[in-house]
Amino acid sequence: MPFKNRPANVATDVPVSWICLATFCCFLTLGVFSQAAALDAPDLFAEGTVGYDSNPALEADSDGSGFSVYAAGLGKQFRFTSPLILDTFLNARYQDYWQTEDNYDVRGGGVLSYPLANGRFTPSLLLEAAAYRDHLVEAAERNEVMAGLAADLIVSSRINLRMENTWNRQNYLNWAQPFSGRGQGRLIQGQGGGGASGRSSPSRGQDVLGSLSSGKGGGGTYGCGRKSILNEYLPPRDNLLFHTVLTMDLFFTASLSGSLFGGYADLDSSVDLESYRQIETGIALAWEPFEKWRVMGEAKWYRVDYHNVPDSMHCVRSTNTIYSIGLQVSRSWGPLEIFAAATITDGDAPLDYESYSQTVVQCGLSWSF
Repeated sequence: MPFKNRPANVATDVPVSWICLATFCCFLTLGVFSQAAALDAPDLFAEGTVGYDSNPALEADSDGSGFSVYAAGLGKQFRFTSPLILDTFLNARYQDYWQTEDNYDVRGGGVLSYPLANGRFTPSLLLEAAAYRDHLVEAAERNEVMAGLAADLIVSSRINLRMENTWNRQNYLNWAQPFSGRGQGRLIQGQGGGGASGRSSPSRGQDVLGSLSSGKGGGGTYGCGRKSILNEYLPPRDNLLFHTVLTMDLFFTASLSGSLFGGYADLDSSVDLESYRQIETGIALAWEPFEKWRVMGEAKWYRVDYHNVPDSMHCVRSTNTIYSIGLQVSRSWGPLEIFAAATITDGDAPLDYESYSQTVVQCGLSWSF
């Protein structure tokens, strides 16, 4: 499928490195599976959801839309020699917006774990690859490869700890203006919210990117007027995201549990203005008031510092915050579960005049088998 809004002279072929990586992973997986014994039959799931999203593009002024979501996945566990275990997965998700454009993603990977001390301490190696496509906000379309390390510790019968560190290489597919991805608050003229639409040639984009990376241009390049870097289309981004998070799971009673988490993220972007450091925290509670009934609530807070935004760019807010609260109620009948959920998000986007809010309500049915 050709990418929309990409200059005609920009190649859309899959990079050779991606092909080599995919080929290597396939051969590695086949070799691993040939030496491992399957513990159980594959775990499969299918899910269907309908709902309403008040702000699909996460912009300051956006029309809402009803939607349906179709998701499916499978997982399988393998054991090499006790206690080395490999858990693999492959998931696909398609979100069909009724009044606007759709998005979908496919991801797969594995977790290689080695439980120690009778299972009380478990270090793990994480690997994942993903492809995300978004026909509403084309600036967000990307391929990803992630690797990470994690460790789980059972402190007591009521407390579990988990530390996870991941490195995620994000290769974006389309030319776009700075801060024009989903949730960045840019109101982009033209179709798709971030494609180049042929309005900026590759050579001009490379020149602007070079000036941006070297800190040149002063008010002419970094300013907020018509010649601002914010109004230029730049080549597809190549980002590296480091993320570390510590989670504490608490088991208060047989029917009430909770989680606390705190984390730090650092994005090194090929577009310097978009590089950031982020701190985050959150809390979640799960309550089972009756048999087969479950109520879950969570609240999250993020603070983002775009540390490469010059002080002279008064039109860009360098420090931003995002708040999110959610509630879900579910009822299960064996492998079948029905659920209803609502989430409210408020975000201060990089541009002062483009903060946003979003409310999503949905209900759905999932089946595990």
